Amino acid sequence: MRIPLVSLGLGLSLMVTSGLRAQESVDARLSALEAAMANQEGSNDFRVFWKDGLHFETADKSVTLKMGGRIMWDTTWFGEDDNWKAISKPDGSGPVGAVPNGTEFRRARFYTSGTMGKHVFFKLQIEFAGGSAAKSPLFADAYIGLKHVPGVQLLKFGRFKEYMGLEELTSSRYITFMERSVTSSLLPARQSGVGAEWLSESKRLLIESGVFMTTNNNGRAQADGNGAFTARVAGQPFWESKTNFIHMAGSISYRNSSVDGYRFRNDLHQDPSLGATQASDGTLIYGMELAWNKGPLSLQGEYVGKEITGATSVADSSLKSFYVQGSWFLTAGDGRSYKQAYAVFNRVKPRSPLAFGGDNSGMGAWELALRYDWLDTTDGAFASTAGGIVNYNITTGVNWYWNNNARVMFNYVYSSLDPQGLGGNSGKMNALGVRFQIDWYAPTDREFAPCSKARVPSLRGDGGLWSPEIARPDSQDGEPGFTTKIHAGIESEGLCLPSACAGSRP
Repeated sequence: MRIPLVSLGLGLSLMVTSGLRAQESVDARLSALEAAMANQEGSNDFRVFWKDGLHFETADKSVTLKMGGRIMWDTTWFGEDDNWKAISKPDGSGPVGAVPNGTEFRRARFYTSGTMGKHVFFKLQIEFAGGSAAKSPLFADAYIGLKHVPGVQLLKFGRFKEYMGLEELTSSRYITFMERSVTSSLLPARQSGVGAEWLSESKRLLIESGVFMTTNNNGRAQADGNGAFTARVAGQPFWESKTNFIHMAGSISYRNSSVDGYRFRNDLHQDPSLGATQASDGTLIYGMELAWNKGPLSLQGEYVGKEITGATSVADSSLKSFYVQGSWFLTAGDGRSYKQAYAVFNRVKPRSPLAFGGDNSGMGAWELALRYDWLDTTDGAFASTAGGIVNYNITTGVNWYWNNNARVMFNYVYSSLDPQGLGGNSGKMNALGVRFQIDWYAPTDREFAPCSKARVPSLRGDGGLWSPEIARPDSQDGEPGFTTKIHAGIESEGLCLPSACAGSRP
């Protein structure tokens, strides 16, 4: 059978026309899908992703929510001589006595933080490892704030750490030893108040100040004459990168309190807390910080002085403390990290996370550390009492970082306690501590300027429709990055132009 050429041509023409119409239909549908995705910028739907913690945010990022926590489980062993056991406690309540071995959850915290619109942010962190039913749970942090405030840039209202001390302000997730040094016994730590923060455009100068009221562990206080003003200025006179820098800072706090003093532990938390107080007409605390970091090597130290003005017929007292420490990473490419936006140390990220067997096996990161800290309270009202002591500790540490979020810490502490106020022989103690730690903790947003966003035209690929967008994640190293949104909702992270978020505080 023969098919007329006219009929054949007509059939081919119809097929081509139909194909073109089908392609136009596909193109139209793709364009409509692109437009629908673009219109989702203002929707209230949340996207969910993981970056050291769980993140939720709307498409236009007008509302963000972060959730995380930390677990630190400690086991400690103590051995003290007879002189140590016989020393009177600084508050005069009896001898120090023997220190039993023990185990505890040092910290068990859950938190949530986020933003509501362009300016409002918040954080709530609850501590469940208070040591007893009467003390737990506690408010570790509970505050709201405003960012992008003209002049001061950022304001905070509620309970948070006062602006004093490099070691004190560095998160317990990132400190080199299981416990902070005895220097922290003279610092105020968390209290309730109002804070203002300003960061220079270069991020190399940070000024923080606030007014506070001394409260209990749940942020409650009701007393006259219980205020404080605290300020800190921190910067990096030399800065090459987050692993190669010099940090310097100074802080000061004036406190109007009727009672003041000190309280410390010998570098492991299950060692009993020792301390003493005196009647006061006001206290001045001042501190100095210095740190140097270059690749795997790190050195840091602080000095803190506390000048207590005695109440009527009570002597003034001058308390002082310092520490010096150093650490060295044995594994190639690993080292401590620094966060300019807070002027504190930050998360260690092993180059080769722990993995067993196969081509991708890794041993994690290994760090050796040594610290000497010293406390002297033998002055003024404490000079001739049980409160007048000289304490020093030598702590050695080995830290094994399994990955970005988990580590094991081994600390050996040699302590000396000299009761110079009452006289007598100094006591010695040896202690060993082990900690298993994990945290899932997304950095809290502390932007100081609006973050610009660079849009990239959407593309059609073999796998469907996808549209990269450049935006700043809350990375602890302050480097901008991007999130690639794919049609199925899968997300991947990568690098982007450094100029995408200039002026933002990570």
